[in-house]
Amino acid sequence: MDIEALRLAWRPASAGERLVVGTSTREGGTYSFRYDGADLEKAVQLGFQGYPGMPVDRTKIWNGRSMEAFRARLPQPKRPDREHLLGLWGVAPDESDPFVLLGGTGGRLVTDAFEFLPSCAPSPGPAS
Repeated sequence: MDIEALRLAWRPASAGERLVVGTSTREGGTYSFRYDGADLEKAVQLGFQGYPGMPVDRTKIWNGRSMEAFRARLPQPKRPDREHLLGLWGVAPDESDPFVLLGGTGGRLVTDAFEFLPSCAPSPGPAS
């Protein structure tokens, strides 16, 4: 899976729709996150205050630290059913790239309303 970006979506308790509130990207081994997206203003009006430990600041780019926070949303390597879970999501059992893992699993937790939505690069068509 060639993921260009991960969109952070938030679902307010008062509404069922997902609102895209930010974007995580990577360049080489460097990860960054910023609050953006067409839904950010609506989310703030509905009570969105930011991802835990990263308050909403439209001018700030969170480097490195954001991926450490997001990594906690992934099935831990020592979890006995990790390979099975990754297989259910269509992720290779030996995948270790947190960007790919978040894109494949969505990084969903039952304890909050966040989810990662992958934005993938178009795959090349068949050769003519």
